[in-house]
Amino acid sequence: MYTCSYDRMKDKIETFSKFGDAGHGGITRYSLSPEAIQARNEFRRRMEAIGAAIEVDDVACMYATLPGSDPDAKRIVMGSHVDSVKNGGNYDGILGVMSAMEVLETVAEKKIPHKHPLTAMIWTNEEGSLYPPAMMCSGIICYDYLPEDIRSQFRFEDMMASKSILDNKSTFGEALEKSGFKGDRKYRISPEKYMYMFETHIEQGPILEDAGNDIGVVDCVLGMFNYRLKFYGQTTHAGTFPMPKRRDAFLAASQALCYLHEEIDKLEKTKLNVKEYSKRQEEYRWFALAAFLCVLLEVLLRNSILKKIP
Repeated sequence: MYTCSYDRMKDKIETFSKFGDAGHGGITRYSLSPEAIQARNEFRRRMEAIGAAIEVDDVACMYATLPGSDPDAKRIVMGSHVDSVKNGGNYDGILGVMSAMEVLETVAEKKIPHKHPLTAMIWTNEEGSLYPPAMMCSGIICYDYLPEDIRSQFRFEDMMASKSILDNKSTFGEALEKSGFKGDRKYRISPEKYMYMFETHIEQGPILEDAGNDIGVVDCVLGMFNYRLKFYGQTTHAGTFPMPKRRDAFLAASQALCYLHEEIDKLEKTKLNVKEYSKRQEEYRWFALAAFLCVLLEVLLRNSILKKIP
């Protein structure tokens, strides 16, 4: 049985964690930023060192490929993204890139025979944390295969015009032109050239560990809906207006949030422990599909003044 190199993987983890180091164990590595360019150059350097051919498509997705024994066989691709959210984790996205690199490095080092070309890939702007939306370039590339209601959100021209959340002026298209990584559309991943795709991803949760498992396979993905709720109250003096007469909008918002959490908790009708769910996955498949999660992302207060009730 072939094994990968622990030392080589550890070195990659330590090296890539320097690109955008936020100083507290995490990283900030926006897509096509100087930090992301450092990560891309490191990817190129390591892949060229094992003899992989590098291709870059028109939205800066990178492909490093080792040829197989059959020149006509479709490629098998592994990969993920190198961009992060602000103060993101050291493994989100980049783990899939590093593990793909490790596969190619192991195949090259041990001269493992393989029929299909093997490709390690970097997707561009998956997080969308600087230039919205998330999954921008995978949405562009998969545009023709998406349902119309989703496809409309990933029109090429609109994506190129996406503005930075930092200055609301510079666009993704401008960053792409300046990056040095704008390649050719002909290199895009496609069903005509690729047979399978694998992505290793950090779980970002406790379920595998609680179940005593090292690895799992994703069999469903939760969809996401965003809502902006407005709560109206009465702005009055905080020092003179009696508590029973107040109409505090922030108090109402906090009560609504608590109510939402309580009601979503009730939807988990069956309190299966994780190990039991793992054993009876098919029988309780509905349990995973019925899961709801919520998070409060932002609170904006009008009349947020020390002596006023919001």
